[in-house]
Amino acid sequence: MKLSVQSNSKAPKTCDFHVLLVCQNKNLTLKETPYEKETKTIIDTVIEKKIFTAKKGETKTLFGKQSVILVGLGEKEKLTPDTFRQAIGTVSRLLESNKSTNASITMDSDVEVTPRDVQAMAEGFEMGHYSFTEHLTKKKTKEPITNLIFCGLKIDKQDQEAALNKGLAIGKSVNIARDLANAPANYLTPTDFVSKAKKHFEKSDVEIEIIDHKQAEKAGMGGLLGVSKGSIEKPYLLVLKYLPNKDEKPICLVGKGVTFDSGGISIKPSSKMSEMKADMSGAAAVFGAMSAVNTIGYKKNIIGIMPLTENMPANNALKPGDVITISNGKTVEILNTDAEGRLILADAISHAVTLEAKEIVDLATLTGACLVALGTVASGLFSNSDSLIKTFEKGCKNTGEELWHLPLYEQYKDLLKSDIADISNCYEGRFAGASTAAIFLQEFVAKTPWVHLDIAPTMSNGKSSGADVKGMSGSGVRTLIEYLDN
Repeated sequence: MKLSVQSNSKAPKTCDFHVLLVCQNKNLTLKETPYEKETKTIIDTVIEKKIFTAKKGETKTLFGKQSVILVGLGEKEKLTPDTFRQAIGTVSRLLESNKSTNASITMDSDVEVTPRDVQAMAEGFEMGHYSFTEHLTKKKTKEPITNLIFCGLKIDKQDQEAALNKGLAIGKSVNIARDLANAPANYLTPTDFVSKAKKHFEKSDVEIEIIDHKQAEKAGMGGLLGVSKGSIEKPYLLVLKYLPNKDEKPICLVGKGVTFDSGGISIKPSSKMSEMKADMSGAAAVFGAMSAVNTIGYKKNIIGIMPLTENMPANNALKPGDVITISNGKTVEILNTDAEGRLILADAISHAVTLEAKEIVDLATLTGACLVALGTVASGLFSNSDSLIKTFEKGCKNTGEELWHLPLYEQYKDLLKSDIADISNCYEGRFAGASTAAIFLQEFVAKTPWVHLDIAPTMSNGKSSGADVKGMSGSGVRTLIEYLDN
């Protein structure tokens, strides 16, 4: 698909559909529209009769000599990049359902946009028409959009094009993460995940390092090895290195990669266990972000670290009451084998510390407790750095991925005390589940500035709306790129 810009606001007649973005106001009138008189009359009538009021998310499709989709943005004062992202996500599906291949997007003259809004629109377009059809024998035939023209934006053309290209790269990377998370566990084992990384980054500036189970044994990665014991699938620590500046300390992005989580001996209830194919959504987000990093071409050193394993019950599986040793030498008593994500992350974070990371960000579908606390609206944000907390909270305004800062009180560590090891892997009571999981991870970051994102609440979408498509969401990719930008 080609995204292009033109300085003229007049929509090209060659387009089979025209999209007009409109802000809501008290007495809605369009100051001017770039369409022919007949089309303008129809639009005026629809607005006059209040068939279309430009409420946020509202759309109205008008067929005629010039077919037009009116899209409501809501109040002008409340516009954010995510308003445009969600609007164009909806537009992408409407154009697809109407078999449009060549369309234009124009703003009402009352709408002002920035390059960041343009980037968000490109993200939304890529994300909005996503679908996972790999295992369908009868696939719906689609007419892909081949050309989408943005008309009359009052921004330097070069800035527009740069914003569109960056937005496309990010949108595609979100979809890469969605593909990985949507893949059935029998089609995406740890070995398959590594193979996909080799293929995807083969001709890129990203160097791949694969630490297999034998190397993990030498490094003392007891968390990764312990969780994998019950599975016939071998574990890996996948490391993606983007290093344009050899002498600079790297930023490390760490993603939980449990390609299927049964809970192990502490087995989960059967209801919705099928969704545990996506317990590698943190690793999927890091994979997607590293793809965007390579395309965008950052000047900073960035390393993605993904511990990959299955968590399965077996006669040799990790058992409640066992003690393991993480690669930094700390011992852990296992109270519940379903608190496995923090064990593999402990080894991955410890590895980031050995790489002298200047900052560490980890993402994980870590706790159901975070979902209970926040619902499906926001991910949990934990950090030992006030400045990083501000950076991530500020980024929400651009990404549309909500984060809520949760505490790391010192008292939580008391809940993880063990009589026979340095620390236990979980608190067996009902309280502070998300925070005790985060405080466990903090034990392995040393003095490195660190952020933990619990993306369990935002792992999936229950329905399609705007740029969000039903299924696994690709949560965290946009947040990581926004963080790297800042």
